Amino acid sequence: MNLQRKTESNIADHFELVLRAMVIVACVLAVLAVWEQPKISDDWDLTWQIADAGSFFAFLHEIYMGWGGRLLSFSLIGLVFSSELATGLFKLLTVPCFIVLTGCVCYLADGKMPRFGAAYILPAVILWLGVPVASDTVVWLTGATVYLWPVTMGLLLLCGFRHLRDLALAGRREQDNLFADASWLLAGTVVGTSHEQLITAMFVVLAGWGWILWRSKSLSAVSRRVWFGVAGLIAGVIILFCAPGNFVRLGAQDEGGGLLSMLVRYGIYLGGAYFGLGVGDAGRTLWFGMAVIALSGSLTLTGTRGKDSALWLAASLATLAPMLPLVNFVSPRTTFMAVVFLLIALLTAFPRRSFVEAAEKATHGLILLALASVLIIDCFVGWTANRALGAEIAARLGRVEAAVTDRQNEVRLPYLATMPSRLTHMLSPGHDAVFLRKLAQHYGLKNAIHDESAGAPKPYSLNPLKALKNSF
Repeated sequence: MNLQRKTESNIADHFELVLRAMVIVACVLAVLAVWEQPKISDDWDLTWQIADAGSFFAFLHEIYMGWGGRLLSFSLIGLVFSSELATGLFKLLTVPCFIVLTGCVCYLADGKMPRFGAAYILPAVILWLGVPVASDTVVWLTGATVYLWPVTMGLLLLCGFRHLRDLALAGRREQDNLFADASWLLAGTVVGTSHEQLITAMFVVLAGWGWILWRSKSLSAVSRRVWFGVAGLIAGVIILFCAPGNFVRLGAQDEGGGLLSMLVRYGIYLGGAYFGLGVGDAGRTLWFGMAVIALSGSLTLTGTRGKDSALWLAASLATLAPMLPLVNFVSPRTTFMAVVFLLIALLTAFPRRSFVEAAEKATHGLILLALASVLIIDCFVGWTANRALGAEIAARLGRVEAAVTDRQNEVRLPYLATMPSRLTHMLSPGHDAVFLRKLAQHYGLKNAIHDESAGAPKPYSLNPLKALKNSF
């Protein structure tokens, strides 16, 4: 019996090493995929706007007055597009940021610091493969500043709140000091200016935790810095919602048929929110992954864990509420936060079992290896597609610069031929045509149009993997 247990333990250790190695390979490929993603659409618009503004603070003022109050996102944008060095550094930090995000998800689910093992790798892989339009919310430069980074910062702050809550429930309290209070006030203010969907969910969670503490008569034991953090969040929210640019943006949207039409469209949006809004794989990867998590754990809805899982589910739904008046702006990427909070709810409700039979453990291991293989392939395909797209964008810019040198009025540019991967952000041909006109005007040309000649590339006609294979 002892020999059998030792053999099973050795197999488990080797499996863990193989799994970790596969995830590290996938992370390297993911970094390459993000690195090769070229600037697209809003990336260029914002780069030009920053240059035209003349300074970082002038750019922030212009955005706050004319577009919206998400100062955290636009501060990141101002830094990221300030130079090629800053852009490159941001790209290199995108995957580490996602790793931190997953760590926050795991910690918020069970209150324990995650370690680099199966309990962390499974949620990480599911989140990467199941998150809506990762091309828009993680890989794309502008999208990452609006979704990935603010959500990570918001969850980091919630991790701090959870730590202090758990201490209070245990009858303990961290020592108060002025520096910590000021830090929490600043962190709360910064996160409060991040995103309407995020702060709505955060207030739902904080209100629920406050109720739990009050019911357990532990509210008075909460550290003083919690209140500074909440005050900072409120201050940030005031800054966010009072931005004159919010009213400018709301006034610019197409009303589209009045209140009834808005409610109908919002109902359709809610129905598809957890299914990729019916595009792509319609959420199949996410729900398959969540089924694996549920089968790997044990349903626990009693005590604080049950209340927490209900709170995370409520927070997930709360992220969709701010989209009611903005229903004309909805897209799959607006469900990013809903999926993140839903995953926390699931991990909270289905904690991993402390004891698993050898046969079941082997099955779980095979599933994890299969998912890790899919992760590697996904990141590899993303790298090849983004590499091909980057070459097309560079060739386009070369043609534009040549047209300027030759003093032409108009330039014909090829369609983007690359077949995009799940990790590739690129415009549709229609939106691309609009952007080409902006590109031409920026370079002093009268117009830029798609090349419709017989031998010119057609949209989505280049398979990057096939092209890579034929290059050897």
